[in-house]
Amino acid sequence: MTKQTSPATSSLTNTYVLPALHKGDTITVTVTPNDGAVNGAPASTSKVVSGAAPIVSSVVITPSAPKTNDLLTATVSATDADGDPISYTYQWYKNGVAISGATAATLNLATPGYGDKGDVITVTVTPSDGTLTGLPFTSPSVTVQNTPPVLDSVSVSPNPATQSSTLSALAAAHDVDANTLTYSYQWLGAGNKPIAGANSATYTPVGACGGDKFSVQATANDGLASSNTLTSAVITLDYTPSTATAALSPSGAHVGDTLTATTEVTDSDCDGDSIPTFVWKVNGVVTKTTVGTKGQTTDTFSTSALKTSDVVTVTVTPSEDDNGRPAVVSGTASSTLIAKVNHPPTATATISGTPTTGATLTATATKADVDGNTVSLTYVWSINGTVKQTSTARVPPH
Repeated sequence: MTKQTSPATSSLTNTYVLPALHKGDTITVTVTPNDGAVNGAPASTSKVVSGAAPIVSSVVITPSAPKTNDLLTATVSATDADGDPISYTYQWYKNGVAISGATAATLNLATPGYGDKGDVITVTVTPSDGTLTGLPFTSPSVTVQNTPPVLDSVSVSPNPATQSSTLSALAAAHDVDANTLTYSYQWLGAGNKPIAGANSATYTPVGACGGDKFSVQATANDGLASSNTLTSAVITLDYTPSTATAALSPSGAHVGDTLTATTEVTDSDCDGDSIPTFVWKVNGVVTKTTVGTKGQTTDTFSTSALKTSDVVTVTVTPSEDDNGRPAVVSGTASSTLIAKVNHPPTATATISGTPTTGATLTATATKADVDGNTVSLTYVWSINGTVKQTSTARVPPH
């Protein structure tokens, strides 16, 4: 059966691309000369096929939905009519372009340049039985899919932390597709229970006490898929030292005034049982020490024995907490006494007796002086606004 006839040519060579052959097929070429007027006698030559070329029926790439860093495998189905063993050559393509050096039955997408998210991969397989080479066969394509990110670690900073610390989640992740990552968080409290609403990268444990425990869960997302979730190590809040404030009243105290110290104690272990100690000093010398009771907020100090310009200082120190941690934050206030001011005395008066002609009336008075001075009482008697009698008497203070 004639397979190919070429038009007349002066060329001394001619080619023919062989189709699939079978062992024993005879291939003949006949050359007929012509001088422009008449044909000469045909010349023929033949070759007998020693075997049939193998034929590939399918090539499948697995996995069918690969991710960056996956290993692709080409699985070939082929037959050889002569029963000869078949070998294969491979050429992998990315987006239609041959990948240099990618000529094995597998393709490792982890190799730089071999394929990333969104790339289209095919492979062309050519069979051979050692004598004859079959026709190349190209597989259906596969597209490299997105690879979820991997969360590598999460921790809490600062560590150690105290009751007043703002905690920060430190998460680290990687994404082989180089996608931009976002993170989600869930802070956990005692017993690893989620804290409602605590979903940001930072958390301030309002109302927490020394010894309270916290951790955080984190997950990364590349916009298409989420990573694994990791939980940080648990941190235990250190105890913040108990603190005490101090304030003195009245301001601008005078010699003889009673000073009042007012304090507010913050208890480090949150049980409210810290006890304040008031230490009073006059010109730097301890004069009075008061060990308070639970909940006590004031203490007093008399300045009656002091003099002008003496400096009174009070320092309030809270007791240690139940775990024996020392209270290192104390409150201090001071007051410099000024000269004693004389306050006006006060008096009251009543009249006893019946106001008739010739009767004797008696005026009875009381007096008071906050400074303790001797008070003179002046009695002025008048009738209808006209002064009738004036007398003065000095009465010792009661």
